Amino acid sequence: LLDMKNWGVGATGAEGNTALAWAAKKGNEDMVNFLFQRNGIHPDFTHADNQTPLAKAIYDGHAGVAGMLLERPDVDPNTLCDTGNNAFIFAVDREREGIAKMLVERADLDPNSGGEEGFTALHTAVQGGMERIVKLLLERTDVDPNTADNPFHRTPLLLSAIGRNKKVVEMLLERADIDLDAVDWLGQTVLTFAAKYGHEGVVKILLQQEGINPDTSDISGCAPLMYASLYGHQGIVKRLLQRNDVNPDKIDRLGRTAPSWTSLNQQVEVVKIL
Repeated sequence: LLDMKNWGVGATGAEGNTALAWAAKKGNEDMVNFLFQRNGIHPDFTHADNQTPLAKAIYDGHAGVAGMLLERPDVDPNTLCDTGNNAFIFAVDREREGIAKMLVERADLDPNSGGEEGFTALHTAVQGGMERIVKLLLERTDVDPNTADNPFHRTPLLLSAIGRNKKVVEMLLERADIDLDAVDWLGQTVLTFAAKYGHEGVVKILLQQEGINPDTSDISGCAPLMYASLYGHQGIVKRLLQRNDVNPDKIDRLGRTAPSWTSLNQQVEVVKIL
């Protein structure tokens, strides 16, 4: 068919996909290799869904095809699809660790590229608790660990406090350039997140960090102790009260203190601690 007049490797079907796109999506390495031998091949062509053959191969987990595409100098790993994601973000999001490793080792990769919501590969890996991929990313000095998403302005460190993976938190804290004082759109810090969600192990790690402010208030005037009290996280309340720089009598914008917050959820045991 390729030798017939008016047929070529760049022809697209009804869905806008080329033969290379289909071969990549199906993981057909022999066909990909065959198509590479033809003149006029465009291996970085974006299709109707604005995905490149590389993105399609990664999405469906075809590491062999992905490797073949990445060997070509005319394949750009930073090409964006219609959601603003590149091949690397696809690899991380789909937990394709082997492919992610191939990509992260490329000097031409932009590891800080983010999708429509500003979610970078590091955001995605942290949120998913993907320790090995987080480690790969943080080993690159050009990875910005403080990039914030949109519209919630969450950094990877803030996201890590929502989960219970202490190892991911520790890896982020090992970066000398990590911002412990980063806040989201509500003015909440990483310690506020951990206290609110009841992750005592994460709170313990954070309180050991030099320069951490355990009494920072968000835009409503609420500090970590208030959130821990509200949700009945007794262990966290005790840890925070051991700090001389935590004010148990702090008042929020509505005039409520930590004991006031406990009454909202009838946290009797926390009241006793306070």
